Amino acid sequence: MATEKSINDVKLQIQVENGTDSAGNKAVKNLNFNQIKLTSTDEELLTAGKAIVGLSDYTLSGIRLVNTYELTDSE
Repeated sequence: MATEKSINDVKLQIQVENGTDSAGNKAVKNLNFNQIKLTSTDEELLTAGKAIVGLSDYTLSGIRLVNTYELTDSE
C-alpha cells in the first residue's frame, strides 16, 4: 500500500527582534501569516517576508515556513 502526501496549509512565520528581556538577552517576536497560497515558491515567500519587515520598525531575525500535509492511502 502506497502513501500519498498532499500539502493543505502553508504558514509564514517572520521572526523580528523585539528589544531585550530582563536578563539582557535579545527578545524575539513572531509575526504569523496564515492562508498563504499553496503554490507560492520559497523565493516569493522570502521576498514577501523581507518586504513585510521593511514596512515596520523591527529588525529581521529570521523567516520560517511551516507546511502542513495530509497523508492518505493510495489504492
